[in-house]
Amino acid sequence: MKSVRLKSMRAFGLRCFARPMRASISQFSLVNIVNTELKQRIQLLLCDVVANGDVAEELQPDDNLFQLGILDSVLLVRLVEKMEDVFAIAVEDRELSPDYFLSIERMALYVEHKINTGSTPAQP
Repeated sequence: MKSVRLKSMRAFGLRCFARPMRASISQFSLVNIVNTELKQRIQLLLCDVVANGDVAEELQPDDNLFQLGILDSVLLVRLVEKMEDVFAIAVEDRELSPDYFLSIERMALYVEHKINTGSTPAQP
């Protein structure tokens, strides 16, 4: 399923962190592995929401998705709905702020905090 999804995303010119890891697992801490996987899953959700080719081919985890025109308020709501389903979290209305969803990196930190504590993280 994953390879089919990646192939279909490549048809739109998208790369969704499908790069092989060159270093051995022992060189990474468990936190980094989990965080990297979380970023990859968020990237895939983002690609699902923005499936019309507007996603930059080399999107980096710290790219500002709003400045790049990848996310707007409507797409943010769609992305949050998918994130709630996939990660089994509840995003409160007051948390629908670009501060938490500015980049894939910030989304990963937000989701990780919600999964671990269930509370609203401090604004970045």
